[in-house]
Amino acid sequence: FLDFAGSTVVHSVGGWAALTGALILGPRLGKYKGDKTIPMPGSNLALATLGTFILWLGWFGFNGGSQLAMGSVGDVADVSRIFANTNAAAAGGAVAALLLTQLLFKKPDLTMVLNGALAGLVSITAEPLTPT
Repeated sequence: FLDFAGSTVVHSVGGWAALTGALILGPRLGKYKGDKTIPMPGSNLALATLGTFILWLGWFGFNGGSQLAMGSVGDVADVSRIFANTNAAAAGGAVAALLLTQLLFKKPDLTMVLNGALAGLVSITAEPLTPT
């Protein structure tokens, strides 16, 4: 395992902070009634999609820039592989979420597809050059 750009620390700290916040704040009001969960759909799917694509684009700069070297042909080739792997991970996450929601709910769900793309981006950040 090679922690490429400190992603283990970054995502661990973020996860622990989110858990702490959730424990302090508790569940959303109106989200749960008895044993039932009340869905709370997003209010603007166009902006959520735009935000996901902006993050997707920014991930190229983060992962590619974390290579920290372009002094040789090999370094430049590594950056190009990082770009390809980053894009493949996001696309794979989106397609996997699309297929899974289609199988489970009999219809695709855009919010799950967007979350799938983000999950793919997060997962590739640990080692985008040579993922295993």
